[in-house]
Amino acid sequence: MYETLTDETTKLLPKKHGIPDPILDNRSDRDKRFSQFLILFSILCERAAFYSLVLNLVSSLSSDGLLHWSASHSSFAAFLFSGISNISAIIFAIISDGLYRRAITISAGFVIYLFGYGFAIAVTNPSANVCIPSLRNATVPQPASSLIDEPCASWILPVLSVIAIGSGAIQSNMAVFGAEQTQTSKATTRYFDQYLVAVNIGGIIGSLMVSLIQKDIKSYFVGYSVAAGLLVCSFLLFIIGYRYYLHVEPIDTVVRTCYRYVITSLRLRWQAKKERRDSTSSGDETNPRNSGRFTDRMVNDIKSFRRALLVFSLLIPYFLIYNQISSTFPLQGEHMWKPAGVRNIVTLMILADPVTLIIGLVIIYLVFYRGRDWPHTETTIHRKFLVGMFLACIAMLIAGTLEKYRRDTCDPKTDKSSISIYYLLGQNICMGVSEVFAMLASFEYAYFAAPRSAQSLFMSLRFVSIGIASFIGSGLINLYPNTSFNLDFSCRAEDTMDWAFYCYFFIIAFVQFVFFIIFYASQSAFHLIEISPQQIEKGYSAN
Repeated sequence: MYETLTDETTKLLPKKHGIPDPILDNRSDRDKRFSQFLILFSILCERAAFYSLVLNLVSSLSSDGLLHWSASHSSFAAFLFSGISNISAIIFAIISDGLYRRAITISAGFVIYLFGYGFAIAVTNPSANVCIPSLRNATVPQPASSLIDEPCASWILPVLSVIAIGSGAIQSNMAVFGAEQTQTSKATTRYFDQYLVAVNIGGIIGSLMVSLIQKDIKSYFVGYSVAAGLLVCSFLLFIIGYRYYLHVEPIDTVVRTCYRYVITSLRLRWQAKKERRDSTSSGDETNPRNSGRFTDRMVNDIKSFRRALLVFSLLIPYFLIYNQISSTFPLQGEHMWKPAGVRNIVTLMILADPVTLIIGLVIIYLVFYRGRDWPHTETTIHRKFLVGMFLACIAMLIAGTLEKYRRDTCDPKTDKSSISIYYLLGQNICMGVSEVFAMLASFEYAYFAAPRSAQSLFMSLRFVSIGIASFIGSGLINLYPNTSFNLDFSCRAEDTMDWAFYCYFFIIAFVQFVFFIIFYASQSAFHLIEISPQQIEKGYSAN
């Protein structure tokens, strides 16, 4: 009987005040490299399928040769897709942290993902006669009063939602799962560099592939079929490496612990008040030393979770700017001068962002990291965030200034400007440089600040912040058409007195600058970004 109680106590309350035991990694160096190789190539193929839809979504929906959706409804659909994808990440993060292995959760996400792409193929298949073929008979597009009244909206919106849910299950868990295959903070940072490179190469491949294939209304079926094929390849690559992966078993998730923590804290406060005892400081009344039911590790996990919530809340304005790359920037380019003979020039301008990011990561590796053990401290990550935020402000100021001159040079007859679309390169390149710092820092913080009980949850908070920013962006886009203002890219003479998008860009830049100051002050005053040595070295052990 005594031995049984000892075993149960060991499982519930591990050594070192509840800190989980180190994870044994008996894999050979070859197996470790092979597992990372498969994960990175799986990410590349999955992101190629993802971005083949995302980066061309606004242009496809608003295209005169396809669906004729309004600019505001097209942007709202893009924001909605991004929002659902990133918000759903938190649900699957909780599942992988506390219920099932990450590999199982990722596999379930692939199944949902493929199911959504199957519907996308059916909708765009001319022989299926589901939706797209019916547009051939429409000679003059009728303006829709609401999003659901747009052509094929009743099919397109559910398809986008299913794909978004599947991608959300993959993106937060895959980032953490790949990092778990490494054993040191230096190797983990190198993995996140490689992860970002794989993500952006996949984005470039997806954008170029679809833009080359999708020439008319009939070819969208072929484009999405190829993208679905890439998704199948991604799933197969991931499954092939299953036996080579290091599988970290889920433990008590911090969400469930946080719920119990709050309930117990309130109960003890009520008891202390009833018995007229002096209560301890906020949070520590549930510490085991004060008759609580939580180990030191659980209390510290909750405190880390609270800080992470604040950090990623302060990053929402930055992610709002990040979302402009695939939403308002393409619409801005559609109303600028485009050279003849260059198809999908708008998509090519967007690719300046991932290309800049890849080049920037390579330069930073060669200059700063190669052959050096660069420290991963709170100060390093905080400075990366600040540099990225400041550059995002500059990018929006560039976009606002360009939009002001574009609107001033508009031709009311064609609703286009004489300014060349190549001027879009400025804001996209600036955002690419910004992501070299802020996006990399967001991955590093989400992983290094996360306890074992919340690895995927912390990473999902990053994607949730992007999703919240997407919903905020969609709200801003659709706020003005319902009032006396008309916030769009039109340059018609009768709209010159209304609010234009350069006001939108300048306002976002100002909000980002305010949060830049708040982020700097919070770290200086409260040490907002805090990473313990135990969290940097995750406790992996090799025999």
